[in-house]
Amino acid sequence: MRWLPLFLVLGCGPSTLFLRGELVKVERAEQYEPVCNAISRALSHCEDAPRAYDALIVADSAIGKKSPRREWVMFFAPAQHRIPRVGWYAVWVLQRRELWRLAECRGVYGCPSENGWALDSDDAIRPAGDWRKVVDSLRAAR
Repeated sequence: MRWLPLFLVLGCGPSTLFLRGELVKVERAEQYEPVCNAISRALSHCEDAPRAYDALIVADSAIGKKSPRREWVMFFAPAQHRIPRVGWYAVWVLQRRELWRLAECRGVYGCPSENGWALDSDDAIRPAGDWRKVVDSLRAAR
């Protein structure tokens, strides 16, 4: 029973994190993409599959966590779509999600996963000038 309090604490983190900061690194994360097999290729699903990316944000302000300096985030985008670029300075709205490593799925045994931060949509990236509006709206909601 000694592990129970630690288990409860680890599971009680915030589900939304608001950061204002700069995107300093973006790299493909192919382990989170579905495997493109012969059937998928024949049905032309490989080109339509979203690409996974890991990104590192260096924040100067945050709501939902005490003074983060760096935070890794996952996002997905179709191959021809615009993705966030290194150097973007913005308000980032991150959601805690279960991140499945689809490329490592092994039949009936399932897929490995972990909890992490994710950008859910284009709306999760806001202009840095909106930071005061975000802070004010969160205070009003309390």
